[in-house]
This record gives sequence, C-alpha cells and structure tokens, in this order.
Amino acid sequence: MRDADDCIVTGDSAALLREAVTPVIATCVAGRGLTLSEEKTHIVHSEEGCDLRGQHSRTYHGTRLIHPAKNGVKKLLDTLRGIRTRHPMAQPATVIRQMTPVLRGGGNSHRHVCRKETCAAGDFQRKRAVWHWAKRRHPNTSKIWVKARDWPGRGGKHGVFTGQEAQGQTIHLRKAAATPLQRHVTGQGHANPSDPAYAAYCEARLAQQWATGSSGHATITGLWPRHAGKCPSCGHPITPESRWHVHHKIPRVEGGPHTLAN
Repeated sequence: MRDADDCIVTGDSAALLREAVTPVIATCVAGRGLTLSEEKTHIVHSEEGCDLRGQHSRTYHGTRLIHPAKNGVKKLLDTLRGIRTRHPMAQPATVIRQMTPVLRGGGNSHRHVCRKETCAAGDFQRKRAVWHWAKRRHPNTSKIWVKARDWPGRGGKHGVFTGQEAQGQTIHLRKAAATPLQRHVTGQGHANPSDPAYAAYCEARLAQQWATGSSGHATITGLWPRHAGKCPSCGHPITPESRWHVHHKIPRVEGGPHTLAN
C-alpha cells in the first residue's frame, strides 16, 4: 500500500486492539517520522460500523456490507446545489456540463459497494434541486411548460433533464445510478509485474481495469487513434464488442515503461 494515511485493523476484542495492536502501529509509523493521531483513532464494534475513504463498513446480522458514507453523499449533494446556486440564469446545457463530472465521479467512487438505495435517494435530491432551479429561472410560467421544455424525456423515460448546446447538440443529465455496479475482484497479493510468471496475469488485469475504470478510458482513447482503430498485430478492427488485450512493446518484466509510447 502506497501513500495511505487511513487504515482499518480488525481483532477479536477491543482489549487486544488497544493493548497489543495500537502500540505496534504507533511504533511502525514513528519509524517513518509520523505520529498516530489519537483523535482519529477509534475502537468500535463491527456492528457500529466505521467510515473510511468515503465508504461506511458495517456488519448487519453477521454479514458485512459497505455503503457510501453519509458525509460523502452530503458533500456531493452540496456540490450539486452549489453549481445550481452559482448559475441562477444559465442555460440548462451549462448546468448539465457542470454537474455531469460530479455525478460521474461519485458513481465511479462507489461502483463497488451497495448503493442502490443511496443512488435512488441522491437522484431524488438532485432532481428536486434542478427543478427548483428551473422554476426560479421561469417564475411566470406553469409547471407543465417548464417540464415540457427542460424535461422532454429520453428513450421513453420521463424526467430526464435536457439541454441544447450552441452547436445544436442535445445533452442529458446523467443519474447517479447510471454507473453500473462492478463487483471488486481482489488481486493476487503475491503477483509481481516484474516476474515473468505473472506477466500474462498482470496484463489481463490491466486490460480489465482499462475497460471498467475512468482512467483507462483516457488511455484507450489515446491509443485507439494511434493504431487507426485496428489491432497492430492482426489488423482486425478494435471495437467494444471485440474487446482488446494489453501488451507492451518492451515487456515490463524486461524493464519496459508503462507509457503510451510503449
């Protein structure tokens, strides 16, 4: 683990964590010039739960579930409301362009956890905030007119906030639940990218991360034009249906860099 300042340590009892584990952690971080914060260090039962990096982990009747933390959801909704407040008379397309990265980032952050109820509640709050913004923008018109203008529907679905850009392109405000749920797959802890025995495994895992992660999308869009949309090995077109495999010109096990040029 690199650049980590938060962690969770489990144990059989609170006494074990307090008397045996906490001193070991304090000694470990002290050797690196750090100090274990007493204010942020808490010992709680798993049924009470705890927050870590925007997620709330808690045991329900013997089953551990992870949900988006309430504080993180509140900050996301406050960000959306702030965008609405800063653009009281802007065009709908401007508001959509400002809110979409926030919603996409929140969805990607919580795509591995149980979030169905949280997304439903968040989408309701988002829709209500945008509706109040639209009503204030057109105070002398009816609700039916505002709905027909800014919520015309999309693909048979009603209640989709829509805007028109200057170029005539129609854009829609995404929902928090638009990001599909992706179960987290634990990697093999002993796998080493520099070990030839795990080269194929690491490349397959990297390809999967590119296919599902937002950071991989930027890498794929950078590589795809370089190869004219075709596989440099067999010449067949590369499409989302055909998928792709990640290979390095100079293998990483031989010291090749992990860059677009390689």
